[in-house]
Amino acid sequence: MFQVKLSRNIYSSAKLPIADIVKQERCHFLIKQQFFYNDQEIMRIYHDGFDDYPRHRTIHHEEKLSSGTIVFHESWIDNLDSEVISYDFLVEGFLPSQHDKNPYGTLCCDYKEFITEEKSWIQEMLSTNSQLFNEISDFLQKWSGFNLRKSPYTLNNVLVFTPTKIEIEKTLSKENERNLHLTILRNDYGEITCIAKFKLNHIVVDTKLISIQQHHLLESNRDWNTVDIELYSNNRLVYAYYDLSFIKSIHINMGVISRQVEVPLQLSNKTITLKKVAYQPIVIGEKHLEQLNSYFYQEKLLTRRLTQGRRFEFITKGQYERALEIFGEIAGLHDFNEMWIYDPYFIDYRPKGGKARINDILKVLGKNIRLKKNIVFEADSEEVARQQFEKFREAIKDTVEFFKKRKIDLNFTFYGTKEHFHDRFLFLINEYSLKTFMLGTSFNSFGDNYSAIIELDPLDGKKVFDILNKEIVSRNHIVLSEGLQ
Repeated sequence: MFQVKLSRNIYSSAKLPIADIVKQERCHFLIKQQFFYNDQEIMRIYHDGFDDYPRHRTIHHEEKLSSGTIVFHESWIDNLDSEVISYDFLVEGFLPSQHDKNPYGTLCCDYKEFITEEKSWIQEMLSTNSQLFNEISDFLQKWSGFNLRKSPYTLNNVLVFTPTKIEIEKTLSKENERNLHLTILRNDYGEITCIAKFKLNHIVVDTKLISIQQHHLLESNRDWNTVDIELYSNNRLVYAYYDLSFIKSIHINMGVISRQVEVPLQLSNKTITLKKVAYQPIVIGEKHLEQLNSYFYQEKLLTRRLTQGRRFEFITKGQYERALEIFGEIAGLHDFNEMWIYDPYFIDYRPKGGKARINDILKVLGKNIRLKKNIVFEADSEEVARQQFEKFREAIKDTVEFFKKRKIDLNFTFYGTKEHFHDRFLFLINEYSLKTFMLGTSFNSFGDNYSAIIELDPLDGKKVFDILNKEIVSRNHIVLSEGLQ
C-alpha cells in the first residue's frame, strides 16, 4: 500500500479495504443512491450524517431516455463496512458550499471520491451524443443534487459526502460597509475560530483571526470587495466560503440609440441596420472606489483580451453573404471608437460584383455610425489617387446621398498612399485596447476565392498597427485625404 498525504487530501493508488478507509467515528447511518444506465451502474453516492432518514424507506424510479433507460435506487444502510467499491484512486478532502462537486447548496461537506480511471465511454458520449449526456445530467441532479455538467468525469466514480453541521448568515453592516455581520444559525461543534481574509480584486488587504459567538461583527479598516471566510472547530475546517461579495455599487455602460436606419444590400436579399449608439456610464451606489475599480476593470479587460480565444474564419467561393455577415459583426462591435482598414484595392470596383458590391461593403462597414472609419488604399501618385477616388465616389454616390438626406454621416475618411503594401488588415481601437484582423484578400473579392479572416494576438496586432501607421500613413506618403460628404 502506498499513500501520500497532502494537507486534507489523500491520494492513493492501492485498493484498500473500505473499513480501513472510512473513519470509524463516521461509520453510521448513510443514504445510498445508485444510478444505472441500461442496467450498468454509472454512479453511486453515499450521504453520511442524515440520522433522521427513515430506515425502511426505499425509492426506485426509472425513465426512458432518448437512447436507453436510466434507473435510480435509494436506500438506507448502517455503514460502509460491507460495501464493495472498485476503484483506482482515492481522493479525500473538504468542499466549501459553492464547490462544483458539493450537492448541498448552502452546506459545506467532507468528501471522498473513489475514482475509476477508465473514462473512454464518457469521452465518446460527450463527442457523439451530447443529448444523452444532458439527459443523464438532468436525471442525476434531480435525484441527488449533484451537477454532472460541472464534473463530467465523476461518472463511474463513487462519492461519499458528509455535510458539516454548521450554518451561518453573512450580511454587510449598514453603518459601515467595511464591516461584516456573521450570525451562526446552527452549530453542533461548540467553540468556533474564524479566519477572514478581506480582498480587493484578489489582493488580501486585511486578515482577521478571532473566536466568534452566535453574533459577531468582523471589522476591517480597509476597503474591500470580496472576503474569504473559514471556520474551524478544534483545528478542523467545518465551514468555508470563498470570494463572498456584496453589491455595493452597480456600474452600467448604457447605450442610447439616437439614430437607426435600415438599408437593403444590392447583391443580397438581406438588409442591414445602421445605428448611432452613444454610451453613458452610470454608477448606482457607493462611488468612493469608482476610480480604483475602473483601473482593475481595465486591467482585467486587457488580460482577457490577451488570453481569450481569437476568431478565425475561412471564406470559400460563393460565400459572399457569409463574408458580409462577418464584417457586419466586426464593424458592429460597440466597444471601440475607431476603425482602420489597410486594403490596397479597397476602392477598386472592377472585380466581380462591381459597383453593387462596393456599395454593400460600405453599408456593412458603416453599421456603427458613431465609429470613425479610416480606409487606406494604394495609389502611385496624387493624380492617380484623385482619379481613382473620384470614380469611386461616383460609384457610391447613391448610397451617400441616401444617408445624406437622412442627415447621417457615415464617418468615413479615405487615405491614398504611394507607399506600396500587400497584406490587408482591419483594426478596431479604443483608449485601452486594439483588436486586429488579418484578411486573406481585398474586400472587393471575398467570396470569389478561398481566403481567411484571422484575428491576431493583441500585442502582435499593436506592433503591426504602429508600423503601418508610422510608415504607410505618413506625410511623406499620403497623397489624398478625403471624406464622403
